[in-house]
Amino acid sequence: MGHSLALTLPEIILTVSALALLMVAAYSGDKSSKLVNWLAIAAFAVAAFFVPGVFDAGAVGFDGLFIADSFAAFSKILIYIAAAAALVAAGGWFARDGLYRAEYPVLVLLSGVGMGMMVSAGDLLTLYVGLELQSLAAYVLASFQRKDTRSAEAGLKYFVLGALASGILLYGISLLYGFTGSTLFGDI
Repeated sequence: MGHSLALTLPEIILTVSALALLMVAAYSGDKSSKLVNWLAIAAFAVAAFFVPGVFDAGAVGFDGLFIADSFAAFSKILIYIAAAAALVAAGGWFARDGLYRAEYPVLVLLSGVGMGMMVSAGDLLTLYVGLELQSLAAYVLASFQRKDTRSAEAGLKYFVLGALASGILLYGISLLYGFTGSTLFGDI
């Protein structure tokens, strides 16, 4: 169990950081948005430092549900760099309207956790949990500009389309499980 938790250390770091920064955002309000933004970027940097499988053949955790190999490590590092760059760019984008809120970096952190889970998934259900974690944060990010009606419309349309796609994905997973008797990628 300890080995499996060590493989998920980047996701644990990002999750704990997101929860801590959510508390900071809740108690300090929007005046702490720049601090929360830079702490979220630092959390991505720390998580990228602890990504396992960069230089080795990889390891399997949680009885095959989580795979930490070099491809997953490369993908996670790219995801974390892209998310940090998006947070840097978001500061300038929202500063012109004065709409930057402290919850934005927290949502990007949670979306990064979901993407990290997806690239390390060794099972269809792990992939689904990662996809949903990433999608739920992305729904809110799509409708983040509250005063813009186009943003609200985009968030609602994305949510409806995502819910439909999620249901179809779950139906397909159930069919695959019925045919193969397993949801592990190797067994399928």
